Amino acid sequence: MKVDVIIAGGQKCGTTALHHFLGQHSKIIVSNPKEIDYFNYDFNYNKGNSYYHSFFKHKPFFHKTRGYKLIEATPSYINGSLFCDIKQTAERIKLYNPEIKIICLVRNPIDRAYSAYNMFKKRYEQGRDNWWFDWFEKRIGYRPVGRRRSAESYSSFEFFIKEELAWLEEGEIMECPVLLNGKYIEQIKVFREVFNENLIVVKNELLDKETEEILNNITKFINVNKIDWNFLKTKKIFVGDYQKNISPFLMRELEAYYFESNSKLELLEGIGYNK
Repeated sequence: MKVDVIIAGGQKCGTTALHHFLGQHSKIIVSNPKEIDYFNYDFNYNKGNSYYHSFFKHKPFFHKTRGYKLIEATPSYINGSLFCDIKQTAERIKLYNPEIKIICLVRNPIDRAYSAYNMFKKRYEQGRDNWWFDWFEKRIGYRPVGRRRSAESYSSFEFFIKEELAWLEEGEIMECPVLLNGKYIEQIKVFREVFNENLIVVKNELLDKETEEILNNITKFINVNKIDWNFLKTKKIFVGDYQKNISPFLMRELEAYYFESNSKLELLEGIGYNK
């Protein structure tokens, strides 16, 4: 058996929703849990394909003969981290299944950063002070070392960003980074070089507004039959319960921060976010 499709990113761009939506298709078997982090971290990768396949409930004979597609969704494959290499991850996936299809979701990078901040803030307020370090320890096999966020940063998105920009300039490893994951094009270029036409880039905003049309495009891309997705119209997955509160000054600063990356994304993939 082989996994047929990977939703490779990006973080806070709708991977959970897409994984859930595709899991409603009768010819698709999705992983449980959604995120496996197999190809990007040696600690998991060295466990072998039997470990990877254990996250799919299926019968291999039916998978092969009845046209089922196996799908997983791990945003950190394409986002990467200081503890893994995106190029190596892409090459491992290609070696595993040369015909695999890759789906990458993107979102307005400022909205993505704000969404990630709110996720991190919520976990901090729940008393999960060590969750970022725990998350990586389970994937790399040791406790990572990094600068901890200040308590003040969780009270203000602006302070959170200022703190991160300062640490990035110093080359520091920090917990809960939100900025670099929004520079999509450098990540996508690596995967595009490896997978070529077997990679599709999907705009999150279109998945949200034109759900049925985008899902039909995706099912065509992964070669499963078209279905009626109308039953999803009243279902939203993990819609944030926060109001975006970004000062005009910080908005201009973030627009400038992402301008070059956004311009390259529009040039190479036809998806624009610059005003």
